[in-house]
Amino acid sequence: MSIKGVNLGPAEAVTQESMPPKSGLGGVTAKLTAANGAFDMPVTHASLEEIRAVIPSAAETGNAQIEITYGERTAPAVSVNLARATFGAFSGNRKGYG
Repeated sequence: MSIKGVNLGPAEAVTQESMPPKSGLGGVTAKLTAANGAFDMPVTHASLEEIRAVIPSAAETGNAQIEITYGERTAPAVSVNLARATFGAFSGNRKGYG
């Protein structure tokens, strides 16, 4: 998922290329609190205005809170609604290829 804001992370953007992604990147951590517990979210990209993180598959659907920490600062938690998703793909030419 992508989280946008201001002063969320480092001035120079960092992207994690390794798999599986680690829970922190560039001093940024993300935590998801769902009905069935709290989970560290692997951060794949961190910059001043955007954090990209993976929602753990173990998190139950429904209302949840996401908290971003950069260094010693923790942003106020944001409420989200988690829903099941299925894979989808699209093509640039809208004909199923290309």
